[in-house]
Amino acid sequence: VDQAAAGNVDAADKVRRYQQRPAEELYAIGNDVYEWNNLADDPQHAAVKAELKQQLAAWMKAQGDRGQETELAANEHQGRNRKRPNDAAKKRNAGKNKKRQQKSKD
Repeated sequence: VDQAAAGNVDAADKVRRYQQRPAEELYAIGNDVYEWNNLADDPQHAAVKAELKQQLAAWMKAQGDRGQETELAANEHQGRNRKRPNDAAKKRNAGKNKKRQQKSKD
């Protein structure tokens, strides 16, 4: 990124390609190991794309993956966002301790 910002054209192209990915990508990695030539929009590869989409849809269904809906709900399922059973008890105790401190000041 620093090299791209400094004017390195090759670095800028790589950063752009990484940050602005197309919706669909299909590469012939046997011939294009660095994935420079995206074949996803090539009509000659429509049958391959259709087969891959079908396989992906079947796998997603088997996994219970609802696509973007699943992605958007992911934060709710991650550990740092889950309420732990003792969280409510900690809040109650914190409130009791605060009241005790107030009484001792009076």
